[in-house]
Amino acid sequence: MDINTAAQPQLESLPGVGPVRGAAIIAGRPYTDLIDLVTKKILTQGTFDGIKDKIALANINTSTASEMEKTLKGIGDVRSKAIVSGRPYASPQDLVTKKILTQGVYDGMKDAITY
Repeated sequence: MDINTAAQPQLESLPGVGPVRGAAIIAGRPYTDLIDLVTKKILTQGTFDGIKDKIALANINTSTASEMEKTLKGIGDVRSKAIVSGRPYASPQDLVTKKILTQGVYDGMKDAITY
């Protein structure tokens, strides 16, 4: 789930995230690192650890180029537009397969994206 664009009901479906935390996540947007949820005291470390494999900073199939440029490290104007142009993606690894990102750039951001 993309924490930068998910609606409050989607956020509330995550374990340990109810109405108060869901609203706090929305109020704290945009996030440039998932750990910001803990450092900004929106989630406890325990809650974060329980959901970190279910959340992301951007969705490569739905986020705008501008959103990706703001939230993903190493993704500037050219790469963000290339990601949008290469849609749809069956998996995040398609970014490398379609030669949009190098393996190294992808490895640096793979935990921050969803599709």
